[in-house]
Parts: sequence; C-alpha cells; structure tokens
Amino acid sequence: VALGILVEAKISKFLGILSNEDYQIIESLFLKLNISAQELKKYDAQAIVNATKNDKKNQANQIKYVLLKSIGLVYQNDKQFAFPVNNKTVLE
Repeated sequence: VALGILVEAKISKFLGILSNEDYQIIESLFLKLNISAQELKKYDAQAIVNATKNDKKNQANQIKYVLLKSIGLVYQNDKQFAFPVNNKTVLE
C-alpha cells in the first residue's frame, strides 16, 4: 500500500497536480518508516501496471489512479476521485 501511495504521489507530481515540495515531504515521511521510492526500481514496472488492471477503481478496462493535490487532499473533478492515466506516463 505504501509503495502504491508513493507511485500515485509521483504520478501526481509528474502531471503537475502535486507540488515537488509536497512530494518530497511524502517521500521523507515514508523514509522514516524505512520505505523508499528506490524500492520501486526492484520491480518490473510493466508487471505492476498489469497487476493494477484488477484494481477496484478501474472501469471499462481503464486503469485509474487516485491523484494527490496536496498532502491530505486528493484531486477531484465532478466528484470523481480516480482518473485514468496513460500507461506511458505511469511507466516513466
């Protein structure tokens, strides 16, 4: 779950929704728990994307992610909290 939060935070930062400062705070808090974003490099990114296809947030074969606007606040639009993100973006 923690690595998933880091992934969604990083995607949010990449898309310009989450500030770099907030991302750094999130990353440092997880480091205090000995959970590092560097651990993500141990896993095959495409395998992770494939595994997320079964997530409960997905609809119509679209992988959806909860994106962060800031710490403690998710991005939302029209009462929607999960959004499709291009696989290419996720793999970066």
